[in-house]
Amino acid sequence: MITFMVNYLSANQGSIFIVDEDENGEEVLHLTATYAYDRKKFLEKTIQAGQGLVGQVYLEKQSVYMKELPEHYISITSGLGKATPKSIFIVPLIANEKVYGVIEIGTFTEFTENERKFIEDVGENIASSIQSVKINERTNKLLEDSQQMTEEMRAQEEEMRQNMEELQATQEEMERAQKESNERLVAMEKSGMAYIEFTPEGEIITADETFINLFGYNSVDEIKGRHHKIFVSDEYSNSTDYQSFWENLGAGKIQNGIFERYAKDGKKIIIKGSYTVLKNQNGEISKMVKFAFDITEIYQKLEALLTEKEALIQQLEDLEKKIESAEKGGLDELKAYQKELKISLLKKLEENESELKASFEKQKRELGLS
Repeated sequence: MITFMVNYLSANQGSIFIVDEDENGEEVLHLTATYAYDRKKFLEKTIQAGQGLVGQVYLEKQSVYMKELPEHYISITSGLGKATPKSIFIVPLIANEKVYGVIEIGTFTEFTENERKFIEDVGENIASSIQSVKINERTNKLLEDSQQMTEEMRAQEEEMRQNMEELQATQEEMERAQKESNERLVAMEKSGMAYIEFTPEGEIITADETFINLFGYNSVDEIKGRHHKIFVSDEYSNSTDYQSFWENLGAGKIQNGIFERYAKDGKKIIIKGSYTVLKNQNGEISKMVKFAFDITEIYQKLEALLTEKEALIQQLEDLEKKIESAEKGGLDELKAYQKELKISLLKKLEENESELKASFEKQKRELGLS
């Protein structure tokens, strides 16, 4: 375009500057086309707004016509390099009141009014073309941005959908685990297993209904906040064994066994239980829990059986002593008594064994183990 205009006007030099943005986002004028004797020196030329004649024309949006220029004037204030034309005409490329660039044409003669009018008209056409190109570039950029945003939104939507599915699966798993936990608690209550929780210091947090009923309390509020000591004797609570029991539990050691405990009314209860600890996500003990079965009845019957067994053994020992010291005349009588005693002993042992088995079976049925 600039070559055609220079040749058409019989001018000598010409250049077109197009408005663009630099790396800082500021508008500058880039030299995009030239027609001059030494064009290579203008290939990288950039002019700031307000710099020289071209920069002033850009800011003021008015054409500038200068003639009779001093020698070397253009090389200092213009984009035409070292050429020294007689006159130059600098025209802003305006479309819809916006400057899109600047045309600068120099000649060794003077431009007529019609030539200047021609340059300004061509400048408007160039500005309109640049405006269309800019609009198309902006539209394409917006379209690309929109497509990219659409793709990103689709990716985010897919990620959100996957997250929702994972969240739903996690929620369902939590609900299933909660249901199983509730079912286990119900089964534990039905089985007769007692449950209680303590702080690491031994203070009661909560207990289930089975435990409350076993120890003769009306509600968990009666024992909440109180120490485990209320379930043991004063002698044991002040002993080193009791202190060691809590030290081992505090160290995370599970305590299993048969324990002697006391109800609210002071009645002795024998339980088979297990104390264990629960830890938080930092590995610190958050609470201690105990599961226990009441074996008082079985334990009492076992003690009675052992006592009776010892008594029968003592009777047999006494009889053997009598037989050893008896005279021949009373020996037959003692042997008959020994036989009767053995029969009675065997019968009693069988009865005790049957009674103990019956107690075990009853306990198993109550615990839901049969």
